[in-house]
This record gives sequence, C-alpha cells and structure tokens, in this order.
Amino acid sequence: MDFSEIKKDDKVLIHAGVDGVGNFAIQIAKSFGAYVATIASSKNEEFVKSLGADRVIDYKKEDFSEILHDFVIVFGMSTLNQTTFLRAKFLYATGLK
Repeated sequence: MDFSEIKKDDKVLIHAGVDGVGNFAIQIAKSFGAYVATIASSKNEEFVKSLGADRVIDYKKEDFSEILHDFVIVFGMSTLNQTTFLRAKFLYATGLK
C-alpha cells in the first residue's frame, strides 16, 4: 500500500486494525485525512477508535461486505482467506489504487 496516494476523504478499510501493522495503518491513513473503517472485535472498539478509526466492524457480528461500499483502498488483503478476499474485492470504488 502506498500511503502517499491517500487523499483527504478517501475511504480506507484496514483489516485487523488491532494488530501492530493495523495500528500504524489506521493512524497513517487518518493523518492523510481519510475516512477509516477497520475490522476488529467489539472488545477492541474503543482502542481502534482512539487510534482514529471512524467505523469499526465487529467481525463476529457483522459482515463488512454488506455494510461498506466504495472504498478506494483496502489494506491487509494478504492476510485474508480466499472467501474473505473475494468479498473484500466488491468494496472497491472505480479507480481502485
């Protein structure tokens, strides 16, 4: 992911926002002015929001592919299983980076 391409108000989804790399990705994307959604359990919601996440999807209760739309960047795709990867592909807006 090339963070330099993020622009103000871009919609960025970060998988596993609570892990070490996800922590940094949330903060970096937010520093560029992006709208940041992340996937984490509800017990970690306040933590990822404190890092800058605008929307937290509880992977135990919600299906991110039914909630989120028109995201320009999806970060953390390499850690996903095939089914989740295919669902994540449909989030992308035209002009995907």
